[in-house]
Amino acid sequence: MRSLTPTKTMTNANEMIFLMGLPAAGKSTTSGRMFPEPEHTFIDCDRIKSEHPEYNPREAYKVHEWSTTREEQLFMQALASGSGKYVVDGTGTNAEKMVRRMTQAEAMGFTVRLVYVTCTLSTSLRRAAKRTRQVPVEMIREKALNIATSFEIVAPYADEVTVIDNDTDTK
Repeated sequence: MRSLTPTKTMTNANEMIFLMGLPAAGKSTTSGRMFPEPEHTFIDCDRIKSEHPEYNPREAYKVHEWSTTREEQLFMQALASGSGKYVVDGTGTNAEKMVRRMTQAEAMGFTVRLVYVTCTLSTSLRRAAKRTRQVPVEMIREKALNIATSFEIVAPYADEVTVIDNDTDTK
């Protein structure tokens, strides 16, 4: 784990923690260890998908639009609360959306943290193939092309940045 020097002064206990990394990089496992529930509230599109009555893990993309809308609602509710510790789990390849959310969180008084869980494309593909919830291979490849650039764009908006190399399997 490599923690980068905070770009801003961290001032309060209210946190908005943004996770980014390729599918199957280990974001959920890592965040579960770093940010235990119930102290932290997770805003995670994948968790939200599983709540949909028509959810099928082999065709999770079919409820993606629904879960994305619900995720945005939960994020806005968290901002409106003005307090708490939230973990926003996603790939982070949409830099514009992440910058918007990070800026909004800061404006509402949250300390903004970014945790980037890295692994190679081949590791992501191998791990993803073993999962019940399927992400199309082409989608993973596309995200791999953009994630490093996205990280460079969004990192300056965080009060604290942590990069975790999770390319080695422990099992």
